[in-house]
Amino acid sequence: MMDDDGCHELPTAKWNVVLTTVLGLLISIIACCTNVLILLAIYKKPGLRSITNYFLASLAVGDFFVGIVALPLWITRSLLAVADEEHPLSIAVDSFHVFCVAISTYNLCTVSLERYVGVIFPLRYNDIVTLGRFRCAVVSVWILSSCIASLRLVIHEDAYWIIVVSTVFFIPGVIISCCYVFIFKEASRQSRVIGQQSDSALTSQVRNKKTSITIAIVIGVFFLTALPALAFAINEVVSRDGGSCQDKKLLESWGTWALFLAYSNSAINPWIYAARKSEFRDALKVLMFWKHESSDFRTR
Repeated sequence: MMDDDGCHELPTAKWNVVLTTVLGLLISIIACCTNVLILLAIYKKPGLRSITNYFLASLAVGDFFVGIVALPLWITRSLLAVADEEHPLSIAVDSFHVFCVAISTYNLCTVSLERYVGVIFPLRYNDIVTLGRFRCAVVSVWILSSCIASLRLVIHEDAYWIIVVSTVFFIPGVIISCCYVFIFKEASRQSRVIGQQSDSALTSQVRNKKTSITIAIVIGVFFLTALPALAFAINEVVSRDGGSCQDKKLLESWGTWALFLAYSNSAINPWIYAARKSEFRDALKVLMFWKHESSDFRTR
């Protein structure tokens, strides 16, 4: 909480609030519309009904929640200039932000493990990665995310952010990194023996590699957009008791943009899917009103 009398309101310039509000509403609309279309594409197109894409569907639901809940709450807090970190609105913003971020990191963690099995153990993939295990993984992701987000209601903010950094960023980040080290090592090995493989094995490897690269891009973009907000959150906890109101005002202004960048990831992911897979691209063409035969989308 900011102790200076002049800092009891959110110390951000009005032009900054107006600009981030307008852009936030735009990101919210794009995130809601594009992620709904991604979900519809997976639901309607049999070719997209794979375990990997089901994990992406769970991620898309989380991104939809960013657009429909987390961003509007953040915009409301900015417009009301609520700076008190123990205010119910501030607690709600923190909780839903962590909830959505946790859904993203844990879904990316589980899909990385799925890609690890697909590349390292291709012959055992169908035995290891089953629909039942997928359901258990997704339910676990959402329950764990809810539990971590709910801790904001019962523990001090400083301790809360330490737990968030450890459980939502550090541990999943280590797991994801380890998975992709092994995935790219195996992909490199397979590329060296590519001439000794059958056509069916070659096709499967190419498909696995393309899917793994798509997930790697999603992971990379997520951490690039989330890390600045994480850095500002850590800095705020460390320097909470020091600094003038002016210093806090400057930090808050930059922190606002860092948080805005983190939220924008929910609107970026559908475009990554579209750039990497034609079926997802068809869904987004409907939103952009491109000249495209809509019957092709309905029938495939």
